[in-house]
Amino acid sequence: MRRPAALLATLAVASAQQNLKIRGVNLGGWLVLEQWIKPSLFSEWNAFDKTQPRDQWTYCAALGKKECKRRLEEHWDSWVTESTIADLADAGITHVRIPIGHWITCDIDEDEPYVCGEWTYLQRVAAWCQKYDILVWLDLHTAPGSQNGFDNSGRTGATHWDKSMAHVNRTLRVVEEIATWVSKDEALANVTTGFGLLNEPDAGIDYWRMLHYYEDAYASIRRVLGVEVAVYVGDMFNPKNFNWSAMSQRSSTCGDGVPRRGDRPRRRVEGLPPQVLGQQGQRAPGPEQRGRERVFGLAHLRLLRGRLEGHDAPAAHPPGLQVRAGPPEPVLLGRAAPQSHRAQEVRGRVDGGL
Repeated sequence: MRRPAALLATLAVASAQQNLKIRGVNLGGWLVLEQWIKPSLFSEWNAFDKTQPRDQWTYCAALGKKECKRRLEEHWDSWVTESTIADLADAGITHVRIPIGHWITCDIDEDEPYVCGEWTYLQRVAAWCQKYDILVWLDLHTAPGSQNGFDNSGRTGATHWDKSMAHVNRTLRVVEEIATWVSKDEALANVTTGFGLLNEPDAGIDYWRMLHYYEDAYASIRRVLGVEVAVYVGDMFNPKNFNWSAMSQRSSTCGDGVPRRGDRPRRRVEGLPPQVLGQQGQRAPGPEQRGRERVFGLAHLRLLRGRLEGHDAPAAHPPGLQVRAGPPEPVLLGRAAPQSHRAQEVRGRVDGGL
């Protein structure tokens, strides 16, 4: 896939010097509604009444599909504009992470109130990102049945995603369809260098179902978008359960290779670029932590042996993390986070895995 020539050259030089800093922000509250990000969309309802709209599901259900789409089109058109992207570029931002809903390809069941139409606006923003040399990480933020019960999953309440293979299989179909659409759009294909398989899956989700979903979704991204696009996963708020060295195209488990409940597989990479593992690095966030992400430096794996020896993979690092070959540092939105014994322990195991 092509990349903006000037930015690609900059990345290559900076990577060789091992001092490239990737600075990124989320375009949150745009294609997936979160009330706290843009409360004006919900201003006609009582924010303290839990029966009133408070997520995209209830927002569309209350308005009806026709009115919901009219209002959302106004929001999609105005929330992120060319001046937004230009201002980010002027501020030194190199990456934007864009949360998207599983309904973006219009895969909407009859009993779901969601509406679609966002793709055109996503294409437009991708073209602006290409113009201003900003790279994009797409993030599947929602899933059928909800993967965490938060408003950022599309529907607040119970977590049903892993209770039905129909939900899981539908999510896999959506991932492949999104990847295919990306590959066919010139701007998106040029600027998309990262793909999040599912945002913040709940700690209570069945681990093996989650793992198998990640394996299948990862294979889809690799098959459609190739190895240039980094793949990152949510660690279910429990990083010790995802103490992998990297995602691999082959499956392997610890010990005798027979999965057992309580086992947590490790992954070794053979000739593949490093992948980003884990988003949160802690258990379920409290109210004061919502809307921000703690990203541990699990992506800062030591340089791989073989063909990757002596080379870094700048596109495989998440927004806000500094690319370097030295020991990783946990960060919070690009700033150094306080060290903890637990963080050191997790980091040591990851380093030791290589």
